[in-house]
Formats: sequence, structure tokens, C-alpha cells
Amino acid sequence: DNYWLGKQKPCITYGLRGICYFFIEIQCCAKDLHSGVFGGTVHEGMADLMYMMNTLLDKDGTILVDNLMDDVKPVTPEETDSYKTIDFDVHDFKNDLQTAKLINDGDKVKTLMARWRFPSLSLHGIEGAFSDTGAKTVIPRKVIGKFSIRIVPDQTPEKGLQEGLQQVSSPGSDFGMIILGEQYWTVTPISSGLLSTPHSINLSNFLASSSFIWGE
Repeated sequence: DNYWLGKQKPCITYGLRGICYFFIEIQCCAKDLHSGVFGGTVHEGMADLMYMMNTLLDKDGTILVDNLMDDVKPVTPEETDSYKTIDFDVHDFKNDLQTAKLINDGDKVKTLMARWRFPSLSLHGIEGAFSDTGAKTVIPRKVIGKFSIRIVPDQTPEKGLQEGLQQVSSPGSDFGMIILGEQYWTVTPISSGLLSTPHSINLSNFLASSSFIWGE
């Protein structure tokens, strides 16, 4: 997950958001069904899954999971100021992604905080659903939806998994969930008001080596 922010200045990673990964498994019947024969008679797993996953985010990308943000460490004015001096061009970033619009379009600080500082929730895919070309009219017997939540200080995987699990429930199908979690990490902070500060022997050596190689 390491990267440069742009194409001119090297970066050294000294923190990474954690992750809670969810597999939502919904089974509506013992075998695949034909929608022309059985449509309207069963609670379809695919419809249930779409309903459930639609409760996680709104159209603006805001996370809708109840209480998920309660444990996020408050942002300090000093921390906000530290983002303003980072060498990052939000317009180049947008162009590299070839996207029409960013969630925080044109705002460097909010875009960087969205990448590093705050939780995010992403929908990753659906296993078991028809995905080939053509028009197949099957009702799949079982589907597995996949999404993840990136967590930050002071959140924990246990709390993130608990909140994510409470958010979803199946209206009429057999429902199960498999969950995985990993904690975020940062370099040991010093007393500066920042979430984490590059302050360790290894990191200092990396910084010195990078400066020597790149001449900055």
C-alpha cells in the first residue's frame, strides 16, 4: 500500500489505516431458480443483498454505519495545518485517476484526510451473481457480498466489526457473515498534538537516505 503523493517528491510511509473486511452470505433456496417461473414467490438473496449494502453509504460517499465515527480521534488545529504544507496537487491526482469528480473536489486538505485520516467504506463485489455478457434470467440460490471499512485511531477492529455487523440484516433469507480485521499502525508519536509524527531511529535513517539519494 505504499506510494508517492505525486511524481516529483519521494514519500516514506509511517502509518496505515487498519481494515475490517466483511463477507455477507445470503442463501434464499437450495438451487438456482428461473425468474420467469419463480420470480415473485421467494425472498431473493440478490435483492436482499442489494438492500443491505445500500444501507452502508449514501450517494455522497458518507458512511451510514451507526456509531462508527464515535471513536475517531478528534482533529486538532495543528494537525489540520500540517496538511496544508504537504506537496500534493489535487488536480493532478484527479487527472491521474481519470475521474469526473472527487468527493472533496478541489480541496487538498480534505482529500488527503479522506485518504489517511478518516475511516472509509468500500463495496468490493458480489460472488455468485451472474456477471458474464448476455441476459441470463437466473435467481441465484446464494450470493456473497464483500465490503470493507478502513479504520483509524482510536478505532479498533473489534468495534468496527461489531458496528458493521449490526448495520446489516436480511429481510427473509438465510443470512451469515464472515469477518476479518487488522489494526491500523503508526510510528510511535511524540507529544506534538499530531496523530503520529515521524520520530524513530529507523524512520530518521530512511529520511536521511531519501534526502541523500534525491538531494532534498
